[in-house]
Parts: sequence; structure tokens; C-alpha cells
Amino acid sequence: MKRLFKWIEKYFFIIILIAVAISLIIPHSFDWVLEEFMGINIINVLLGIILFGMGTTLKLENFINVFKRPKEIIIGVSAQYLLMPLIALTLASIFSLNEALTVGLVLVGTVPGGTVSDVVTFLAKGDLALSVSLTAVSTVFHQF
Repeated sequence: MKRLFKWIEKYFFIIILIAVAISLIIPHSFDWVLEEFMGINIINVLLGIILFGMGTTLKLENFINVFKRPKEIIIGVSAQYLLMPLIALTLASIFSLNEALTVGLVLVGTVPGGTVSDVVTFLAKGDLALSVSLTAVSTVFHQF
């Protein structure tokens, strides 16, 4: 089982590219992801599996090291709530978007990173513990 997980981790990017190619060629081949099984959304289960798989690559020391460097957390959260909305406003201005689209763009720019940012960080072999911590901190911060 450990060899299987190592293989998936090694070729995860290629697996994703193959899935994307299939979905572009045969769009309806992934419709099953939007369905429910025994009252549970399949996509939620798949996202849970992805997050669990990434989480198994982390150790407690990874998170301890992240929170020993609070400057990175402060920069990340500040970028999300200050820099990203400013970039969104700039883009809205450049493309002359109407008010509704501008508000939507700013809102999308400030939502917590979530699964996508963690998956991209994982694929890029970045600091996954920092990415997960930023997602957690910004999600908690978002509640206030």
C-alpha cells in the first residue's frame, strides 16, 4: 500500500493532466462526480480524500516550524486581504468591469485558498504546511 501511495505521489501531476485531457475530450465522463451516493456528494468525498492524502505527507513538526515563523503567516494573510483585493480592483478597472462584476472579483480574490491552493502547493513541492496553515488562519479570520 505504501508503494501505491508513493507511486501516486510521484505521478500525481501526470494523473491530473490525464484527467484534464479526458474531461476536455469527453466532458460528460466526469458527470458522476456531481452526483450523490447514499446522500453524500461524491465531490466532497473526493476532496476529503485529496486533503487527507496531502495531510499524510505532513508531520506535526512541519506546523510547529510554520508557527515559529509568524512573519510568513502575517504576510500571507495580509496579501489575501489587502493585496489581492487591490489587484482585483486594478483588473476590474483595466477591463472596465461593471459594479457587480467588480464586487464579485474582489470577493473571489479574498476568499480563503482552500483545496486548490493546497493542491497546487503540493504539486509544486512547496511548503504545504505553510499553505494549509494559511488556509486555516484565513478561514478562521474570515469568520470574524
